[in-house]
Amino acid sequence: MRLTLTHVLATGLFASGCLRSAENRNLDRIFAHQQALRDTTASIVGTVVDAATSAPLRGIHLVTPTSGGASDSSGRFVIPYLPRGAHTVTIHSPGYLPDSVAVQIIPPTNGEAIIRARRAALPCCTLEGRWDAEFWLDSAGARQRPTARRIAGNVQLWRATASDSRAGTATDAWVAEFNGYFDVNFVPFWGTQIARDVSTTVATSADALWTRAVSAAVFNGDSTTWDFIPNVSHGGVSLVGHLTERDTVIGLWEQRAYCCGASGRFRLVRSSPYPGERPIPPARVVAPMDTVLDRDAGRVFVRVWDDAAGGYIKTRYSLQLAKDTWISSFAVGTDSAGWGQSYKLLPGRYRAYIERFPCGEAEYFFRKEPSAHFTIRAGERTEVTLRFNSMTARAERTYDNTQGQRCTVDPRTSAPAVPNGVW
Repeated sequence: MRLTLTHVLATGLFASGCLRSAENRNLDRIFAHQQALRDTTASIVGTVVDAATSAPLRGIHLVTPTSGGASDSSGRFVIPYLPRGAHTVTIHSPGYLPDSVAVQIIPPTNGEAIIRARRAALPCCTLEGRWDAEFWLDSAGARQRPTARRIAGNVQLWRATASDSRAGTATDAWVAEFNGYFDVNFVPFWGTQIARDVSTTVATSADALWTRAVSAAVFNGDSTTWDFIPNVSHGGVSLVGHLTERDTVIGLWEQRAYCCGASGRFRLVRSSPYPGERPIPPARVVAPMDTVLDRDAGRVFVRVWDDAAGGYIKTRYSLQLAKDTWISSFAVGTDSAGWGQSYKLLPGRYRAYIERFPCGEAEYFFRKEPSAHFTIRAGERTEVTLRFNSMTARAERTYDNTQGQRCTVDPRTSAPAVPNGVW
């Protein structure tokens, strides 16, 4: 059978059309579901205040049976996407008694609540000292093959001080905080000391001892929480328990995971009220970039020009070092010439690109990102200007642009220049 060019082109167009159609159908389903959520659900909004002083409370955790949130610095909170009906909001926070309020939701109107949190009992005792620890594995979690059902080790805890990174965040007379180090081998439970299901984001500065760090608190009388490896959001272990005697804590532990982490029971017995000498972390191992002299590296300055706005705009850009290797995004447009903060790079070839752009109050994503390749030379300044037109750029289908339409909002006339990020 002989294939003509017409046959080949027709087959290729048909295949690409089917592929694009399938992608669009999938996006249609996603956006229809999102729109249905907006039409059939509403939020619970409210404020948490101290019952005795009426002062707004920050960091109070609020949950319903299906979702939750936390209060901000003004005590405000939002729990979104709740269906029609009565919902119970419960607060859980160290130093305050658990309490609940009922809120009625009638979409699209939000439900409102003012929650008056009552103080719990003062901490019964200290956790300072040296503890013998035992962990029993009741559930292995997903994709993990334990080689043991029991492990043991020890924990050292000191009272948190003002110089500690966690001290002062939620510490007051009703919550006593402690920190220290643990020596427990979790490898038999999930194969590594830090679980593979781990966030690489470190919340505070890390040193060589951060994988052994523990933070703990005692509150509401004899209630305690313990976090092993607290500086990662996932991969460590969280414990919740009660002091059954002054020197014994029993409770449940859970591996912090994106999904289906291991869990079980634990027991901690204080072997000494004296934790011993606190280990001194070794000097921080600095990244090579931190030690590169200015004469051995170059600096890149990036700005973004929007032809439709007739000026430089405030947005973010990303740097690509090599294939599949990126540096996080950086702000531009922070001065009148459009430049943002400079970035020091080793000599080499790089690419700068932007993924999104403002369209009125919405945010559109480029179908093909504007980008520019550039070369960094030691001791030199490199300036990169990315240019596009927000009213002619082709956009991807996203939540702010469900049909993938071009932006029709003229940034020069639809809003004041400064709120739009244009000088």
